[in-house]
Amino acid sequence: MGILSYFGEIIKTKHPDIQASVKIEQDGNFVRLHIETEDGTKEIIEKTLEDYTLVVSNQAPIETLFE
Repeated sequence: MGILSYFGEIIKTKHPDIQASVKIEQDGNFVRLHIETEDGTKEIIEKTLEDYTLVVSNQAPIETLFE
């Protein structure tokens, strides 16, 4: 829950004028970050579970998930 909340904070900081919802989905070894704005714009960021694990364990900055 903490990392999901932090993604929301990053979006608010980078785009304060945009309301967006964030959802994380795991499918096997892949994790998808779904971002949807009020106007229906959708973005999906897909990374391996290993990438998310590095962020959660503070071994990589959260910004690496957005590269």
